Amino acid sequence: MKDIEAVIFDLDNTLYSFSDIWQQANKSMYYLFNLQEKLSYESFFNIYKKHNKNVLKEIKEKKISSKNLRNARIILTMQDLGIVFTDSDARNYYKKMFVFILEKIKKDNNLIDKLKKLKKNYKIYLLTNGFSKEQRKKLEKLEITNIFDNIYISAETGNSKPNKEAFLQIIKGNNLAIEKTLMVGDSYNFDIQPAKKLGMQTAFIPKKWHLDEVMIFDINEKQYKNIDEVFAYLEN
Repeated sequence: MKDIEAVIFDLDNTLYSFSDIWQQANKSMYYLFNLQEKLSYESFFNIYKKHNKNVLKEIKEKKISSKNLRNARIILTMQDLGIVFTDSDARNYYKKMFVFILEKIKKDNNLIDKLKKLKKNYKIYLLTNGFSKEQRKKLEKLEITNIFDNIYISAETGNSKPNKEAFLQIIKGNNLAIEKTLMVGDSYNFDIQPAKKLGMQTAFIPKKWHLDEVMIFDINEKQYKNIDEVFAYLEN
């Protein structure tokens, strides 16, 4: 086993399957708005993905702020369906959708036991992008908040992956040896590639996100099927 003293975990799609839960919640919103009377769920989701892609392009071109992504994609989707949707409507839409998401996140005793066992031999940290309130509530539902030595959420720290400062804040703030720190995540671009550039060890659990068309990563990158395989590697 490689010389590892600390492990940094991503949250969504790494410690639990967020994309599957997101899609279930998204479908619940489709039925809540009675959209089945207008079109199939598959057609609704394709329209949503189309606008997500277009808005992301505008963000990349710096035509709009990334803060507008969530609201813009559902407002434009509803407009295509002949429904007038305001910013206030969009905020309420996602508040309700998050209720559905939380309902589907369940405590995982195996995950809890594995993390607690791991903590006996390693320093463990959580690094996630997202809104503070939402990410904290997910951790509460999973009942893993108090297991980590520290938790880093982009909305709280001001540092988002893949920015190197998101990783260095943990390394520097906890006096970790960067070459003895393992980054565990599902995103090659946001978790694995930036960590490797800094000299960290990595464990890649490829998981296609709900809005991704394709996954792009180095085919030579060692992959793990799920978080349990990573735990097994660390426990060996």
